Amino acid sequence: LVNIKTAKLIVLKNGFQVTINGGESATHYIAYLNFDNDGFLISRKVYSSTFSDEVWEETKYSFIRRNDM
Repeated sequence: LVNIKTAKLIVLKNGFQVTINGGESATHYIAYLNFDNDGFLISRKVYSSTFSDEVWEETKYSFIRRNDM
């Protein structure tokens, strides 16, 4: 995610979300990064302005935490 124009932090019940707007006119994107209450990244969705109603890229994350071991 490059050429970031704006970023917004939204506090949610089960964590928080960072919304990023970036890119140039032809490569404009909106990305949603979701974190849990411990600050771990849970998922990332990136939307292209060309196909704004479809997810361009989606990634889900899972981490082995020391407390889980």
